[in-house]
This record gives sequence, structure tokens and C-alpha cells, in this order.
Amino acid sequence: MRPSRAPFPIAVLAVALAGCGSATDPPDDRPGTVTGHVTAASGLSCASDPDDCVGVLFLYVVEEDPLVTIAQTPLAITVVDSADLSGGNRVPYTLTDVPPGTWYLAGFLDDDANASRMAPMPDLGDPIPYPFPQVTVEPAASTTRDVVLSLRMP
Repeated sequence: MRPSRAPFPIAVLAVALAGCGSATDPPDDRPGTVTGHVTAASGLSCASDPDDCVGVLFLYVVEEDPLVTIAQTPLAITVVDSADLSGGNRVPYTLTDVPPGTWYLAGFLDDDANASRMAPMPDLGDPIPYPFPQVTVEPAASTTRDVVLSLRMP
């Protein structure tokens, strides 16, 4: 009777296959989406003139707190034309292609119609969120985060 040799090659194959799952999978960096509503805080005056709290809404995602680092390249940006936050209105927004991570939501309502669309920055009197809210975006997921504009740009 001849000894069987099959167990050795099967054992080698089993050891080789066991090592296949040990490689580190690359991180999932598929972008996500942030949606929500923007409102004006109850203490923010929207009654000083008929066009107050009505204008173009700029929202963007940045890496650092805008109070610490003012000039930053946005990771994602959205523009809502004809946003009306007067009278307690809620304005929906969507930011797409947001990389996974924890970021800051910054932005402003240009209610005096003088912001550049190429390099939007708030000026005196434009409503902004304060403090700037953080948002955590998971890969390929949708995150909901409402934003309250609570302060006029000093």
C-alpha cells in the first residue's frame, strides 16, 4: 500500500490562502452628501428692511474652524439663489462630493447682493453661522445637518 501524498499539498494551499485576507484594505474614500435646512436664529433681526434675510446663500465645507483659519479652499460648496430666511423660513440645501471626515460648515447669506460668486466672502452685516457647526461625513453616505445663521458679520 502506497502512502497518500494529498494532505501535504492541501496543507500548503490552506496556509497560502490564510495569508490572502491579511492585506490591509484601502480606506473607503467615496464622497458623501450633506443635506439639511438653513434658518435664521430668532435673535437675528430680519425686519430692518424688506430684503433683509433674503439673498444668495453660500454654504461650504472646510477643514479647519473658520475663526482660526479664514482663507481656506472649500472641500465642497453649494449656492442657493433666492434664499428667503425671513419670517422663520427654512431653506433646504445639499452639498455633494464631500470627502469622508469631520469638517466645518461655513457660509453666509449675501442679503445685500454684493458677493463674488468666484470667491464668495461675507461682508459687513451678512448673516453667518456662529459657532461654525461641525459635520461628520461617512463614505458614500448622506448626513443631515441643519445650519442656523445666528450672527451678522461684524
